[in-house]
Amino acid sequence: MAPLRAAAFVCALIHTMAPLRAAAFVCAPSGVRDTISLRSTRLVAPQYHRRVAAVDPVTMSLADRSTAAQVDPLSTAPVQHVASSQEYHQLLALNPDKLVVFKWHAPYCRACKAMDLKFRRLALERRDVVFADINVARAVDLKRAHGVAVIPAIHMHAGHLGQVEAFACGPSSAPLLRARVDRYADVSAYVACAQDSLAAKLAAFSAGVAGRLAIPAEPLPPPRQQQQRSAPQQQQQQRAERRSLENLAAMVS
Repeated sequence: MAPLRAAAFVCALIHTMAPLRAAAFVCAPSGVRDTISLRSTRLVAPQYHRRVAAVDPVTMSLADRSTAAQVDPLSTAPVQHVASSQEYHQLLALNPDKLVVFKWHAPYCRACKAMDLKFRRLALERRDVVFADINVARAVDLKRAHGVAVIPAIHMHAGHLGQVEAFACGPSSAPLLRARVDRYADVSAYVACAQDSLAAKLAAFSAGVAGRLAIPAEPLPPPRQQQQRSAPQQQQQQRAERRSLENLAAMVS
């Protein structure tokens, strides 16, 4: 019976010690518990290996093209910046046979910002015309010299003809700007058309003046005949003058 009692005692002791082990595990230091828990349950974060694949050169070129396509074309518009009177006259001297369009603006003007988009779009369409902008906040002397009182404003110079247009031009006046650019873009053609128009106006004026003049029914006699007809009258006038002189002399004597 002794062995049986010993075995029963050992089993009872094991069942009694089990809760104590669990309590000791719970009450163990945090560092030890976390370490054991992580190692026993294998909660270590998995390490992901990033895969790197080679990119086809064709794919890279397509990517570059797409990036280039996303660039705003208005930012590449051929619009020059003028900041001084020297740059102003130099630009005109370099383009003696072209139409030069100046846009006067300011950074604090909302209408100027809206007009700038349409101005740049027109510059992209008309490569035969020179476009430039002038910031009145920086070019104060240039603004005073040209008498700019309203912005945005447009000044147009048609080659050797000089300034042909000067008007205030907001976003709503963009069609007017386009029409004026179309009119003066070809300076030589505009000069020829202006000369023909002037000749036609002079001819019409001459015809109108001639129509208003009274045309005599009979042609005027030549100058010699007029002198022959007026000779007797001259003789009578001379006789009358002589008589008046004789009478005056008689009265004096």
